[in-house]
Amino acid sequence: MRKLSKKVLVSGTFDPPTLGHNDIIRKCSDIFDDVIVCVFRNAEKSNMFSEEQRLFMLSELVRENGYRNVHTDVFGGYVADYARANEIHYVARGLRGIEDIEYEMFMANVNKSYNDSLETIFFPCLEQHRHISSTAARRAISNGGSLDGLLCKSTLEIISSILK
Repeated sequence: MRKLSKKVLVSGTFDPPTLGHNDIIRKCSDIFDDVIVCVFRNAEKSNMFSEEQRLFMLSELVRENGYRNVHTDVFGGYVADYARANEIHYVARGLRGIEDIEYEMFMANVNKSYNDSLETIFFPCLEQHRHISSTAARRAISNGGSLDGLLCKSTLEIISSILK
């Protein structure tokens, strides 16, 4: 596959990062020269894991999968502002199904209105990942359910050590 000679931003709260997130990161790593996976602070969300814990989980996910062109970061503002400040012209978003399309299209248009050089690229998720979300993982953690098939090995290990 031919790589675009560009940077891409993969943004989210990653509370926690899932196999679905990993699939998007992998796809971006295959296509782009530089992938920045950024934990964005969202004051409207109540997170299960601290910003530092989520960044560590992402860093370990990157290490576990051997992504050499993927870097992690944290930011408290708008995606469009982060992209502008870091000369990023693409943001990648995953689509699990029809339920994600309206929201993601809205956000793509908002980002474009704040930064007209920012394009959103959508990746459909793998069929086996359609049920995966950070919300499902948090629900399983809260209720003592199984996390099998939701999270990478490194993320499972970190969560296990946090919950001890």
